[in-house]
Amino acid sequence: MSNRVLYAYERFSTPEQAAGDSLRRQTEKAAAYAKQHGLVLDHTFELHDHGVSAYRGRNFAQGALGRFLKGVDEGIVPRGSLLGAENIDRVSRECPWDAQQLVREIVSRDISLVTFDDGKIYSQETLRNDPILGLLLQVFSMRAHDESKKKAERLKAAWVGKRQRIGDKILTSRAPGWLRVKGGKFEAIPERATVVRRIFEMAAVGTGLESIARTFNREGVATFGKARQWHRGYVAKVIESRAVVGTFIPHTVDYQRDGREIGKSKRIRRPAELIENYFPKVVRDDLYQRVRSMRGGHRAPATRTTTIRNVLASLAVCSVCGSTMTRVNKGSRKRAGKPYLICSRAKVGAGCKYVAHPLEPIEAALKTGIPYIAHSLGFYRQDKAKELKAIEAQIQRAMNLLLVTHRPPVSLRQKLSALEGYREQLREDLIDLPDPRVMTANIQRLKKLKEWNPTEVNVLLRQIFARFIVKEDRLLAKFKDDNPDLVMWIE
Repeated sequence: MSNRVLYAYERFSTPEQAAGDSLRRQTEKAAAYAKQHGLVLDHTFELHDHGVSAYRGRNFAQGALGRFLKGVDEGIVPRGSLLGAENIDRVSRECPWDAQQLVREIVSRDISLVTFDDGKIYSQETLRNDPILGLLLQVFSMRAHDESKKKAERLKAAWVGKRQRIGDKILTSRAPGWLRVKGGKFEAIPERATVVRRIFEMAAVGTGLESIARTFNREGVATFGKARQWHRGYVAKVIESRAVVGTFIPHTVDYQRDGREIGKSKRIRRPAELIENYFPKVVRDDLYQRVRSMRGGHRAPATRTTTIRNVLASLAVCSVCGSTMTRVNKGSRKRAGKPYLICSRAKVGAGCKYVAHPLEPIEAALKTGIPYIAHSLGFYRQDKAKELKAIEAQIQRAMNLLLVTHRPPVSLRQKLSALEGYREQLREDLIDLPDPRVMTANIQRLKKLKEWNPTEVNVLLRQIFARFIVKEDRLLAKFKDDNPDLVMWIE
């Protein structure tokens, strides 16, 4: 098995486990297994799911395990490699049928799955020739699934008990934006309750949602949450909430497995029995009923669509105020002009300068600049590696001085400590850098697109970038993990 590469997969379910022994134990077992079997332990692929559950396959559908198999398909991970985990429940805690389907997905790519605790090797060859191994896989999967199922059932039973005692104690400290918890009870935040009542009073005389939002932004009315300005959607959300008249609608959550795809399950929220007078009322019943009847009891038209028309959706930010930018068209339908990007604060009159940035030149700048991404990061990685090598040489010289000096000065020990700290920072920087192989694969996918499909392009860009700062003549591309910026010029 020598010269083969071992990719160690680390996973734990809850953030609390990060402070415990789980991560150290899994890391040490991977290193020991690689040493014992003469394997090359790969440290370049970020193969860890910290705080990610495997009970419903999230570690495959949304986590590092799914990215690993995608890396195999794209040639980033060589076939014939090994994927190692502490035991089977690190890989999957789904029901045995689904867990075995995931293992088949792994081994069908000529990747052997090894478990450090018992030394089992699951591959196409071993699973075909050793029926006992397949039986053990089913037993291990059943045990892992049953443990997680019992935890889920206990948690569900605890919530049922809370709902039964809801008259004595609040169910959860989560509350609408105009309420707070004090002394174990909900109470209205006076200034916010006044804003809620004003929303209903304005809506009752026919003021539109957009007009209400604009009025609040113009007057500088503070928002309830993290948003910097009022939006039509949040005004609608307040009007649609039955919490304004004290009603609480608890929900139960179930998951329906999608048998067509591994790790895919549909989250189904079902409303339970209404609880009246759970929250303090902030709006009169007659005013609430009048506004609801004017709106027909229906929600506002959805503003989101499944198709993305803006390649920088959720990525473009205003260079003046830092708010997100939205795509707009001048005119409508057949008379619609070319699309622009507008600061979301400026659009709703929240104070930023209204500047329309044509989207077509921005897309052209992306097409020109994207091919240089992996190239520029490659040089940056090389510079970091050279700097790390130089620091390690300084550390070695300091260590040699410590060994030959009878009473080394405090300054030398302090310098050595500072160098070691900087070395660790450089190592973390190199680990945090996006893998050039992954980026190159994504760039190749962009090049292969027959059309500049905004939805596909946006998905690929989100894997590489944190945001794009839009200026008059250039885009400033911000990579994830505070890596160097990339400038793309707009002509």
